[in-house]
Amino acid sequence: MLDGLFGAELRFVGDVSWLELARHAEAVVGELERSGERVYRLPIGCASERSCLGFSLAYGELREQMSAHKRVVGTIVHASSSGGTHAGLALGNALHGFESEIRGIVVAEDVYPDVVGAYLSLARGGARLINAGVELTRDHINITEAYLGEGYGLPVSGVYEAIDLLAIKEGLVVDPIYSGKAAAAIIDLASKNELKGPVVFWHTGGYHGLFDPRYAKRLWASIGRLSSIAL
Repeated sequence: MLDGLFGAELRFVGDVSWLELARHAEAVVGELERSGERVYRLPIGCASERSCLGFSLAYGELREQMSAHKRVVGTIVHASSSGGTHAGLALGNALHGFESEIRGIVVAEDVYPDVVGAYLSLARGGARLINAGVELTRDHINITEAYLGEGYGLPVSGVYEAIDLLAIKEGLVVDPIYSGKAAAAIIDLASKNELKGPVVFWHTGGYHGLFDPRYAKRLWASIGRLSSIAL
């Protein structure tokens, strides 16, 4: 609706991989440039060396907030796909002496041929832009695909229970595509005693999926509170 209101030209390419989406975008860029347009292409998820600097600053803000309460950031858990969030947090962590553990919960498959390498490249590129003398290696990129489930936007065990728990206990809304999978990961990792506290859940957005009838029906069936609702 908003795309239509603001006059965006949409090109639908079907159910393709993230790599194929990138190739389609490059083709459109080439077409526009040949017609004389000056094009600024946003990468998938807007993840770039420059954009990851936003999350490196955000890490610093979080650290200051925690310090005000005389605490440190033990572990940050967040949903991860195109890598800007993870790269930025990893860079911010490096700039402050690797005080925390950054754990990315991968929610989309086949975004890059080498996901760890791509995230690391973004973080290193961000460091170069600000002339930061920090050493980042693959060991600083801590991600897992254990909670990806059947793939991007598809179910994974525990995600609907996590959505329900956060809504009831904390008034937080998370979705089954992004943040809900990270929330489910926190619950599982905590039950296994695998998280160093204090633990921060970085909510990277996502709630629209809850209104999709496909997800809403599964969620209601899972929590079972309004079983008589007509869907």
